Amino acid sequence: MYKNIFFTFFPKVYLVFLAFGISLIWYQHGQEDIGKVIVFVILLLVFYKIGIVIHELGHLLAAYMVNLTPKRLILGRGHEVLRFNRSGVMYQLNSNLNSGIVLSVYKNLDFYKIKNVIYAFGGPGINLIITAIILFFYGFKFPEYLIDVSIWHLFALSNFILAVINLIPISSNSLIGETSSDGLSIIQVIFNKRPKDLGAINEYIQLLDAQELLATNKFKEALELYNLHLAKYKNDAIFNLNRSIAYFNLKEIDTAIEILEENKSNITEIENDLQKALFYNALAWFHLINDESTKADEYSKLAINITSENTYIKGTRSQVLLSLGNYKDVESIVKSNFNKDYTNSATLSAATCLYEVNYYKKHFNNSKMYLTFIEKNKEHMNFDIEILFEQAKCRVNQFDNNK
Repeated sequence: MYKNIFFTFFPKVYLVFLAFGISLIWYQHGQEDIGKVIVFVILLLVFYKIGIVIHELGHLLAAYMVNLTPKRLILGRGHEVLRFNRSGVMYQLNSNLNSGIVLSVYKNLDFYKIKNVIYAFGGPGINLIITAIILFFYGFKFPEYLIDVSIWHLFALSNFILAVINLIPISSNSLIGETSSDGLSIIQVIFNKRPKDLGAINEYIQLLDAQELLATNKFKEALELYNLHLAKYKNDAIFNLNRSIAYFNLKEIDTAIEILEENKSNITEIENDLQKALFYNALAWFHLINDESTKADEYSKLAINITSENTYIKGTRSQVLLSLGNYKDVESIVKSNFNKDYTNSATLSAATCLYEVNYYKKHFNNSKMYLTFIEKNKEHMNFDIEILFEQAKCRVNQFDNNK
């Protein structure tokens, strides 16, 4: 775990370039300035990641200041590196530390706009405060060459850049829907009407609680929470996507498929393209596990045509292609999903694909490497990956029989 935390802040490629930059400086063969540029850029990127943590802690502190109840602090995307609960807040660190979010519950609507402005400004505000403190103690003197700045000034620069970027009023798509930057959130709070009640705001957090239960494999508890809101969200495609995932992991696969098939007509109401793709991807995965490859292929194509970069969508597409006997593009699609440092469903699914496709290509050493990884981490497999692994082994045995 500690190694993964370290590499979240210092990815291996950073360390390689950092070592290269330092070597150019030390050897002093007229390449010192190039080495300084490399070290400057790498340290700036690392400090930027640290700044993201500070930024989100600023939002967390602001939430407490205005009497909100923080529920989640999520850092980054990608593979889960660390998750823990402290004082009612779930903290999660993911492998690609390029963003973050803090989610809080409102106790009342008193001074709603003021509270939200403070809450939204808490992140960039603390970055600017850190910048000001560093400049106060270390002074501000613009160097003749930017690469000659001190470590402290470089840290101040990364915090300042982060604050400015987050104050630009833009929105972006994420798994939880469209999210606004801090700058846009402040503008929206000032000019939009105050909500009439807390129902919609806090209900959103309750549904996130159900997602948390899904993430921690508490599927029955998650389903109970979803069913409490079923009457209101009966025709909501994303709500029913999450319900279906709970049923699927309880091995009620037909029920999971039925829920999604019934809600296909509601998918046009989903504005977030990633969520739309994940809806189709779930249908593809459920049909695949139900041994319905043609249906799985239909929905997998729809998903990957919307976005071809999502880990889960690439994993599903690769498994579907293998089930249809199509080995041509599998390795190029799924190889980036494999990371031996994270023994989760995405990595194990990728390993099963790579085990089979390398055997098919007669790259037996590579195939054996992936097989060894799978067998070593088999206790981490969900039932669906176990099914696909058994199918992969059967197809590999058929290759041997057809020799």
